[in-house]
Amino acid sequence: VTATNKAGSNSISFSLFVQYLAVNPIQVTGFPTVQLTCSAHSYPAVTSMTWTPAQSTTITTTTGDGYQFTSSSVITVPSDCAQTYQCTVVQSILQSETQIQKTALACGVGLGSITNVMVSQSGVVSWNALSGAIGYLVYVNKGTESAYIVNVTSATMTTVATSCSTSIVIQVQAYSLTAFSNLSSPVTLTTKCAPVVKPVGTTSAFVEWTSGDNTSSFVISYQIYGMGDSQAMMAGPISCTGRCNYTLTGLTPGSTYTITVIGGTSGQPVTSALQAYVGKGLDDVTGLVATPSVNTALLKWNAVANANGYLVYVNQTSAGASFIVSTSSVTFTVAISCGLPYTFAVQAYNDGGFSNVSPPFKLNSCETSCALCGPPPSPTLPEGVIIGVVVIGVLVLVASVFCGLGVWYACTSNSKDKGDVRSVTSIEDVPPITTI
Repeated sequence: VTATNKAGSNSISFSLFVQYLAVNPIQVTGFPTVQLTCSAHSYPAVTSMTWTPAQSTTITTTTGDGYQFTSSSVITVPSDCAQTYQCTVVQSILQSETQIQKTALACGVGLGSITNVMVSQSGVVSWNALSGAIGYLVYVNKGTESAYIVNVTSATMTTVATSCSTSIVIQVQAYSLTAFSNLSSPVTLTTKCAPVVKPVGTTSAFVEWTSGDNTSSFVISYQIYGMGDSQAMMAGPISCTGRCNYTLTGLTPGSTYTITVIGGTSGQPVTSALQAYVGKGLDDVTGLVATPSVNTALLKWNAVANANGYLVYVNQTSAGASFIVSTSSVTFTVAISCGLPYTFAVQAYNDGGFSNVSPPFKLNSCETSCALCGPPPSPTLPEGVIIGVVVIGVLVLVASVFCGLGVWYACTSNSKDKGDVRSVTSIEDVPPITTI
């Protein structure tokens, strides 16, 4: 401020200093990795910010118009903190005077405790709402290697992952901008597996179930579907705990069975009435043939009674790429490469099981080499083509023809065994070659 007398000959100058410090409540952010932020507005800038208990931190300071400073210090704490964190802010002013303000966050104070935590078999977790909470942390297997946290901000219910016959421990904690609730009491969920029943072959059925908490002895009641209870048969007693299984044998092919697992001591059903269809027996596949053409082979076989479908095995017993395909038809076209040998087999199946795999049908490299090769060098047979050559111990057969459509087909067959001749098939306009 400058003052000047009327004559303008003298002036007096002095400065007006205004100092202030305002510390904000500690803010809670960053779930599930929880951060506490201590912040203050001041002039001049604060000198230090320290935490109790002691924490490693740095101060970040920004300025607005040159006369207001904003300072902050951020620390990371466990999300289930069980103590009070205090932030002390120090500001030095003129004549080495200081101003000190403190702010604190008392974890577990102000929100109370979560109650009535429930977990269903499907993994749905619910709990009572707490007044003042802005969100909830759901801890799964806290303190273990498989632990994880679900942050829920808009409800008092969530779903966690479950696994068959596996136990998980659930705890819930509420939070606000300034505090956490206490952790809820742990709730343990052991997920029960659904019972399983499936046919095995044509006269057996596999049954699997989970034993109850106080049950370790069982019997299995089974009967053909639709028959009265007087026709029910019993298997057991079966002693087991945890995940149990048993295979029923001597069943009638082509029948549907009603199967129930019963506690051997209580006499009460452990499972609902389950149903299993035991399929009829299957004859083996017969009549399999493979007819090659350009880049494909057409497979055909005889139908099998009671079959729902067929598995086609390609190159399962020979070198080269192998695979299996399923079809409901008695024909199948498979892609092949020219000049390579192939092995095919077929197996029938239905709800009760599988037939034996058929004898293999093979195509040799000669039979698959009769493929589109392009036009010959001239419209006549190439000079020197040998129609038949007999060499001691070796028979080499070569047949070539240039078709009117400009298609060049060639097929060869070799044998090192004297007297063993492999026929050459599907050579257009060339009569069969016989042994000399």
